[in-house]
Amino acid sequence: MHENEPSYERSRKSDDMYANCGYLIDSMRDVIVDTERPLTVGCCGCYRLITRPQLRTYRPEGRADYQIVYINDGQAWFDKTMDGTGLVVGPGTMVAFRPGEPQSYVYTADYRTDACWVHFSGTAAEEMLRSAGFTDTQHGIMHVGTDPEFRRLFDSMIRELQLRREGFRQLLEYQLRSLVIRIRRQMAENLTASDPTSATLVQDAILYFNEHFSEDISITDYAAGLGMSDSTFTGLFKQAAGMPPKRYLTSVRMKHAYNLLTATEYPVNEIALMVGYDNPLYFSRLYRKYAGLSPSDQRRLGPQPPVVAPDPLTNA
Repeated sequence: MHENEPSYERSRKSDDMYANCGYLIDSMRDVIVDTERPLTVGCCGCYRLITRPQLRTYRPEGRADYQIVYINDGQAWFDKTMDGTGLVVGPGTMVAFRPGEPQSYVYTADYRTDACWVHFSGTAAEEMLRSAGFTDTQHGIMHVGTDPEFRRLFDSMIRELQLRREGFRQLLEYQLRSLVIRIRRQMAENLTASDPTSATLVQDAILYFNEHFSEDISITDYAAGLGMSDSTFTGLFKQAAGMPPKRYLTSVRMKHAYNLLTATEYPVNEIALMVGYDNPLYFSRLYRKYAGLSPSDQRRLGPQPPVVAPDPLTNA
């Protein structure tokens, strides 16, 4: 069974499988080859097998467009060499097919396959695919890791194709490029991170510090909440972010303090509280170390970028 066969409704939820698809044109012919625009999304969909035994795609001649398949959950079987051996892949796997490339893959209920796919074409399609890391050497199969944002982008493309609101073609191109950029980013981080789990913990910490910088944050307590010692967390954070967590948090606070000093009339002691310091004198010392001038001088000079010392917050 092919993804584009008309026997499947474009949005279907039943006991045996879930299917939700969107198409650029209302036609049984869903293969669109655009040789004029940089990128055109022809169709996009997501399937999840529940009790349906099998859903097979077999295209020995391939298609005329490009395709990316993402295994969101469960497993799937892909035979990229078309010799019957195949490979079972798991969650977080991206599989790319180029025009004319034979296709043979299977989703099954036993695998609990939850997969999304997008077909596209355009003058920039090949370059975009290669920029994501899809090369001939790995047969177009890459394990990028699971990320809820991948599924969200597929769902967004489906919705744009179904509703076709003003500017939907441009949004589809943007969403497809966003998908490929996220693939490239994920692969780059996979190569540089010795422990992907630790990298995620550091990313979560960065987001937390930026959102809660005005609160009383203890690095020791934060690390304990992760089941880590202060030194272990600090080492992981420094390896990923290039500086210890306390210094990173201080730099976030100082940047917000600069904005408040140059764009508002709040007193310095109130600004200190707003960026997480209940001691205005300590705040002033930190700001001078960060910017090279006192908060009052910064306010007097106005919105001029602070002259940051080479390593201003070493002991912050």
